[in-house]
Amino acid sequence: MNICPCARGVERRRCTCKNFEKVAAEGGPGCPSHNIWALGKLDHAVKSAEWILELAPRLPDGYIRLGDLAQLQKNDEYACELYAAGVEVSKETTANLSPKSQHPYTLYRHVLRQDPLRLPAEIVSQTFSLVLRVSKEWTRKLTSPVHRKLWRNIVFPYKRYMRPSPMPSPDHLNKILSWAGEGGARKIVIDNVWAVAESIVTQLLESSPNLEHLGLHLISKQTLPVHQNKWTQLRHVSLSCDIAYFDRTEVDRTGGLPQTFLQNAASSLEHLNLVGIPWSWYRGKVPHFPQVKTLQIGSDSEDNILFPIFYLSIGFPRLEQLRTGPGLPYLDDESAMIEHKKWEDVWPHLKVFRYDPSQEEKGGFEAIRTRETLRYLTSLHSLQHIFLAVGKVDWGCMFPDKEEYVLRRFDVTQHSHFRNLRSFETPSLVITPAGGRILLSNAVMAKQLTSFDLLFSKGIRESVIVPDDSLTGTTRKTIYRDSRNDIMEKNSIWHLKGYEWLCGTPSIHTLGLYEFCFPVDAESDEDSPLLRFLATFPNLRTLKINSSKYSAPEFVSLVVSIMRVTHLKTIYTTCVDGEFLDKLRETAQEHGVQLMSQFPEQQWPMPLAS
Repeated sequence: MNICPCARGVERRRCTCKNFEKVAAEGGPGCPSHNIWALGKLDHAVKSAEWILELAPRLPDGYIRLGDLAQLQKNDEYACELYAAGVEVSKETTANLSPKSQHPYTLYRHVLRQDPLRLPAEIVSQTFSLVLRVSKEWTRKLTSPVHRKLWRNIVFPYKRYMRPSPMPSPDHLNKILSWAGEGGARKIVIDNVWAVAESIVTQLLESSPNLEHLGLHLISKQTLPVHQNKWTQLRHVSLSCDIAYFDRTEVDRTGGLPQTFLQNAASSLEHLNLVGIPWSWYRGKVPHFPQVKTLQIGSDSEDNILFPIFYLSIGFPRLEQLRTGPGLPYLDDESAMIEHKKWEDVWPHLKVFRYDPSQEEKGGFEAIRTRETLRYLTSLHSLQHIFLAVGKVDWGCMFPDKEEYVLRRFDVTQHSHFRNLRSFETPSLVITPAGGRILLSNAVMAKQLTSFDLLFSKGIRESVIVPDDSLTGTTRKTIYRDSRNDIMEKNSIWHLKGYEWLCGTPSIHTLGLYEFCFPVDAESDEDSPLLRFLATFPNLRTLKINSSKYSAPEFVSLVVSIMRVTHLKTIYTTCVDGEFLDKLRETAQEHGVQLMSQFPEQQWPMPLAS
């Protein structure tokens, strides 16, 4: 124990005031563990269990006790890990076959139990196929009307490069649909439609008039039935094509987008995910879906054509959430704008916009048009949450000074004040302090802004007013800050100083900081611009932080300093791993901070507060 690595290289002798031999001779502690648990003093019990585990890591006692406490704290995942570790220890000491050494096995099996219906669909399907063979009595009970909900979700999973599962026969499929009761299936998902006969797909749909959720993926040469008023409860549809069939084939043709099927469900359809855009939509022939609230639209075509995004505002007038991507890097603001007489008529209910092309964009004309289109989209008055993944292309200043913010067709500054903005996530886009002030100041004053990202760059463009001679008055010039390594720290300090007006905002609870470079030799926290900046936010609870400008020890030291001056609950970073990550996680635990080594996945659709 004296050379234990968790002692940070410092010898730690056993406390001399504790006489373990005497305690053992007297029969153990005076207050049994179950009494401590009943009193609710779990923190005290956890410390005792951790100490037992440290004293005797080759015995199951510490693992069992700490696992039991984890279960009491409803941390089943941690309990499972502890019991599993106890099982491994017991394997190493096979000579000891006492009941206590076998106890971790029992606990591990117990905590590992799951609701069978939460297992992967293929396992559930296999389980039920076996259970139905046990006896006629079991089959009768499981297929009775009481359990019809068990048969209302029909899922055919598939993973690429794996042999697809055999499809049921039409007769067997009719049996399953009859077990689902009147109205048939409520959810149908087929991940590999290309491997399923069209007759099977048609049979599933025709027998399920009460269908609510439909997912058909890798569509290649299939068509869907076009009955009117058939699926009046269909709310969620997800469709994707194989090898860009939707892009190359006319709608409603074999392998094309089943547009008529979608239009027949338009009265109930609320959520639509499409991968593959028919060419007619590029020409403005977008069908009308008056009830759709969330739309994700992408493409698997490699043509990279500019997509006129505002045509969708005519076909989907009541959108609340819009996501472009994957595979849709270039957007266009032309053509459809003439359909709207006023800027306020463009998606008046849109609250969430995500630009997530999931592929690297190229520079040039397409990137310029996309940038201007995104400036239009982010200026919609009702927007609350914006996420822009712009890739590695140098887009310059996307949110410049107000004088430059008048676009070609509309002066959006007359209508869009960003007053409703809650979150603005741009982990790969630099926003100058001047542009950031235009974007965020009204939301800050309205106490709406809760989340914001700051990306620091090597060289930063600043637009300033400089005096000129008496004949020409003043002139707007653009100054490019130097990007050499020796002044990167000055650039970061300058960039952060431009955001001083944001300091102390009480509504902000989440910040993202990326690719910054501040001096590491600050004598105190007050001498560090970054620490001073973060310490001003009274309700900051979540920090996403990454920078390749620091060595691992420097980055660990910086994050520890940040925890010391803030009230953080969660930190996300991918900058360190191995022993540095372990050390940082241990320190974070001491500060009551949860350290995550991966950034959180973005949920879609995004849950919105009522």
